[in-house]
Amino acid sequence: MVIIRNLEKKGNEFKGGDILDPKNGKIYDCKLWVENGVLKVRGYVAFLYRTQSWYKHL
Repeated sequence: MVIIRNLEKKGNEFKGGDILDPKNGKIYDCKLWVENGVLKVRGYVAFLYRTQSWYKHL
């Protein structure tokens, strides 16, 4: 299952793609960036957004 697709690198961010919410099947615009070693993932519609922090566990 593809969750994130079509992102393009623009400076220190990846933008212009979309992300799937597997719980409800909806697709949202998306951007990603790294902040203090943590991957930030933002899904949004118009000016409403939600940002999650994704951590790498070893």
